[in-house]
Order: sequence, then C-alpha cells, then structure tokens
Amino acid sequence: MESQQQPGCHVTWITEMAPHIPVPEMRTELFSRAIETISDRLKELEGRIILGSKTMNTRLMAAAFCAHLSKFSEALDWLTEATKCVEEITFRRDQHGQAYRYLIGANFSCIANMMRSQSELNVPEASPTVKGFINSKYDVENNVFQAVISVSKGILAHQMRFEDSKIYLRHLKRATVLDPQTAEWPLVLYKRLRKLRRKKEPGSTPSQEEKDAITKAYHLDPDYCIVQTHYATMLDEKFKCHHYRGYVPAELRESTGSEIIDLMEKAIERNPEDRWAHVRLAEIYGYGDYPHLDKKQGEILFQECEKRWPDSSMVMHKFGIYYKKNHNWKKALDYFKRGLDMDLDNFPCLMDYLKCVSKNPKREDQNYDLMLRTIDRCLPSSKFKKFQLTKLLLAKGLLLWLGDTDGTKKRQACDLWVEAVVNNSDSGHATIVDAIKKGFLDVVGKVTVDLKELSGILSQELRLLAPGDGNCVQKKAVIEDLINEFQSHGSRTVFRESAPGPSRMPLGFGRNSQFSIQTSSTSYSSVSAARPERRPSSPKSLADSDDNWRR
Repeated sequence: MESQQQPGCHVTWITEMAPHIPVPEMRTELFSRAIETISDRLKELEGRIILGSKTMNTRLMAAAFCAHLSKFSEALDWLTEATKCVEEITFRRDQHGQAYRYLIGANFSCIANMMRSQSELNVPEASPTVKGFINSKYDVENNVFQAVISVSKGILAHQMRFEDSKIYLRHLKRATVLDPQTAEWPLVLYKRLRKLRRKKEPGSTPSQEEKDAITKAYHLDPDYCIVQTHYATMLDEKFKCHHYRGYVPAELRESTGSEIIDLMEKAIERNPEDRWAHVRLAEIYGYGDYPHLDKKQGEILFQECEKRWPDSSMVMHKFGIYYKKNHNWKKALDYFKRGLDMDLDNFPCLMDYLKCVSKNPKREDQNYDLMLRTIDRCLPSSKFKKFQLTKLLLAKGLLLWLGDTDGTKKRQACDLWVEAVVNNSDSGHATIVDAIKKGFLDVVGKVTVDLKELSGILSQELRLLAPGDGNCVQKKAVIEDLINEFQSHGSRTVFRESAPGPSRMPLGFGRNSQFSIQTSSTSYSSVSAARPERRPSSPKSLADSDDNWRR
C-alpha cells in the first residue's frame, strides 16, 4: 500500500500547497469560498456533458477542502458523490477510471486519519465500493495514470488561486506528453491557454499553441461534442479577430461560418441540454463576423436561450452583448444588470455593465455613484482573484481621482492603487503603472492623471506611514517604487480613445465634465478601406476580458 500512496491525493496536496498561504484566516476563507464556488459551478453544469477531469476533481477538491475545515460529514458526502460519478462515467481509457478510483480511496484514508486524530469523533467505515478502491493495486507508474494525477494536481493549484505561477499550465502540458492519445488533455490545455491570452491581450487572435492543441483534440475525437464546441470557438475567434476583419476573402469567411454552424448544431444534437452550445450558436448568428448570416436569427436564438435558462447569468450577459453590438444600449444595460444581479462573480458581465453605465443617458453624478456602488458590491467576491481585484481597485481609484473635489478622494485612490500592488506583487505593479501612465481604462474612458500631483500625494503617504501599520515595509517599498516610476515618466500623460459607443457623446458626460468619455466618430469600414495593409494590434484593455464566462 505504501507504493500506492506515492502520488498523494487532494488532502495531502492541499497540505503541501497551504504554506504558500501565510495567514490561517485566509486559508479558512479561501477553502470556504472554494467549496461555495464548486457548489455553484456544479449547479450551473447540471444536465451538461462535462469533462471527466472536471466531474471528478470538483467533488474530490470539495471533499478535501471540507476535511481541512474539519467539516468531515460534508467531506464524506462529497466523496460519496465522487464514488457515484466514477461508476457512472464511461472514461475514454481504463487507466483514467483507475486513477480516479485510487484518488477516492486515498482521500478517504486521509480523511479517516484526520478524524482519528480528533479522538472524540467516530470514524465511519468505508463502503464496500470504497474499500475496494483502497485495497486495489494500481499501476501508479503508468503514464496514463500519471497524466490523470498531473491534471488533478494542476486543477487543485488553480482552484487555490496559484494562477501566476502557471502550475496548472505545466501540469496540463505534462499530461499531453504522458498520454498523447487522449483528447481531453489538449482540450483542457487549449482552454487554459486561451484564457491566459484573453486576459493579457483582449481581442487578440488565438496563438499557434492554442490552435495546435484544439486541432489535436479534434483529430483525436472529432465526434466528442465538447471538442466540437471548442474547435468551432477557435475557428470563429480566429476570423472575428480585428487582425483578420476586412482581409479574409468572402468565400472563405462564408465557408468557415458554415463549418462552425455545422459543428455547433452537431454538438447540440449530441447534447441538447448543453447551454453553452446553444449560446455559442446564437452568438455566431447574432454578432459573428459572417455577413451572409441573418443577425435577427441570433436574437431569436438568444430569446430561446433566455426562455430555457431564465436564471443563467451567462445567458443574460451574452444577450446583453448582442444588444450592445447592435447599438441598443438600453436593452444591453438591462441584460447586463440582470446577469450581474444573478451572479456578482460574473466578472466579464461586470465590466460590460460598467461600460454600459458610463454611456447611459443620466446625469454624470448618477452614473459616477452607480459605478462606484457596483464596484463596491463586487469587490468582496474578488478578494482571492488577483487579476480581477487589481482591475477593480484600479477602476475605483480612477473614478475617485476623476470625481475628486476636495482632495480626499485622490488620497483614497492612491491608497487603492498601493493596495492593488501589495495584494498582487506578481503583476499588480505593472498593471497599475501602465494604466495610469497611458491614461485609460475602458470602463472609465479618457483619463488625465497629473503624475506630478500623484507623486506628491504618494510622497505624503510615505511620510505618514507608521511603523505599526500592517505590511508597513512592503507598502513603503511599493510607494517608493511607484514614486520613482511616475517621476521618471514626467508630467506627460498618454491618451487612448475609449471603445466605440453610441454615435453621439453619452448624455451626462459633457465636455466640461471631470471625466469625459470620448467615442470614435470614424467607422471601422472607412478606416479599413483607407488602410489596405494589415493593422497592428490595438492597445490592450485592462478592463475588457471576453472570458466567455464559465464554459
């Protein structure tokens, strides 16, 4: 049995990873939040065909998190769910099922040992099925078996928010090497690569590594509905990207659109309850880059999705995007609000909602207050999501800076920006500095930040920083670094036009307003007609991340 324990399991992996979370209270909050997120995710996925790795690991992670919170009864319930799933799933390869059976048995043994360490607890006896898992002999050195273990560890690391270390990505790549004949691993790798790219470069075209991964998955299993959906997504994204718009021959675009629709319809035929496949089909018709398709058909398909899934935040968000792209800002705002009310964690919906609020025909102070209130509602749920938290703190700081009348709000803005860098030392500094120097954020629009004034406020904050303050040493280093960055940049501020909005400047954001959102008066077609060469990438938006929510 000793050799069988070598790969470890979720309970032991959490113990190995937990030291990276220094504060015990943060561990408790992170684990509790993870369980809540997993429960919500499983409700959303109900009725859908999902990958075996997601089916099993969500339940095994929940069991392990509950055990570390001493919620042993809940932990055992989650293991029971995992046991049912592993018996019901038809795995692509036998070794996959063997690996998950091993993980169930190993997690049960660890949880039982944790319960024995608390003498007052009665340790329940394992069911005959789980006993079989514990007592079985496994070929743990088998490459296919090890691929499942590698992916499981990566998923757990990702759930524990170790995103910047790219642990997840490393484990996924290892699995594709260990088990090159399984479509699931390059598919999951594609999804992860795509998510990272969209965060860093919104609107960019899929990388060659992405295309290779999903193409390999499609060639390995062309009839698998999940693979069909994501392969169609890659084809669509490649053509709708601004790099290609205007330069792809009409015949090629039409044939690609037909291929994508054919793939989506096949996926829906194989799994009629797959909400995401229905939404993607509506997107292709409604705002895909295929002129030969009837966009009104997209609205009809979205209405069918809304009727079928009236409580889906993702459906409301995507329907809002349809109206935004067709310049119906009132309906777009309504659907974004409904989507956000259903799920405050839907970050892409939040970003679109804020942009839509900024273009809403109300008095500027109403828009300003609404945007701040909305950000404050969503900040708590972003506490352990560094990328999202950084952008929200940046946006709130810019709004406070631009709405300042007596100097106090600018100090609050500086505090938020320092907090963002302290909380996200890996990328927060570059994100904040870059945004302030360039003077833009899509949810706010065109921004002017006096860097000399900003450096002065930071210098005052540095002098007022008391040795007894929390993270005093780290805050001091961050503030000094920010001051040096802004002073070296000088007083010049770079500007960027905000994303195109309504044809006229939004009401409530007049020319004399403290924050003015500019909209482009030049249509895309006129620009592309006058510029035949390939266009360079547009500036990256720190607020716009088409994350294709929770698919």
